[in-house]
Amino acid sequence: MASPAIPAPFLDRGLMSGLLAGLVVGCLGPCATTVIPSAAFPGLAGTHLTYWAWIPLFLVIVGGSLYLPEARRFGVGLLVGGVLIGLPIATMFS
Repeated sequence: MASPAIPAPFLDRGLMSGLLAGLVVGCLGPCATTVIPSAAFPGLAGTHLTYWAWIPLFLVIVGGSLYLPEARRFGVGLLVGGVLIGLPIATMFS
């Protein structure tokens, strides 16, 4: 006797968790890379380039998660969420 077919989940958990993580990173990334270096080095307080300093680290994390097959959906969600929120915030403040 076979069990009834199990329906596919409505939402992909890996993609949704990556999207939520990307939204958080995109929101906090520009702020953290501006506040922390400006507090440590007062000479950086007036420059607007610090709003863009989170992007290299973000790309390394996204690249690592896209490289691993079991984390690709998370990586795609992370990339989309981070770009949708992080780039407009960095553009708005710089």
